Amino acid sequence: MKRAAVFMGSLLIAGAAEAAWVVQAEALACTDDYNPWGHSGQCRCPEATVYNQKIGECLAGVPYPILVSGVMHSKDALTQGVSLETQYGTFHLVVKLAELEKLQKADGLYFEADGEFVLMPAGGKGEPARPTIIVERLAWLE
Repeated sequence: MKRAAVFMGSLLIAGAAEAAWVVQAEALACTDDYNPWGHSGQCRCPEATVYNQKIGECLAGVPYPILVSGVMHSKDALTQGVSLETQYGTFHLVVKLAELEKLQKADGLYFEADGEFVLMPAGGKGEPARPTIIVERLAWLE
């Protein structure tokens, strides 16, 4: 859990504004294909941003590596997806569509998530950005 502690310390020192965040674009020019995350394979983003295939959005900043463990919540009402409740807070998890179906049965189990931390826009105006992990590796812990 050394990386998690380093990450959280960095966040406290640098502030959440230093993480990667989604840049809202009016209309993206995207390909018609769909990748394993359910998004277009390529999109053209505004200058100084990069398209992330896993979240289907344009990102500014650099995603931080993160490793955390906690309780899986597969009935996340806000995002219709899965989240991980940790000692650092709750993180929305971005996983492949095939994994999402499997994780619907994992509610309440203990998992470790390894990936990249980004800030996703909140559901409504005035709400804070949603801490999100783009999952590279997800492991069930007994």
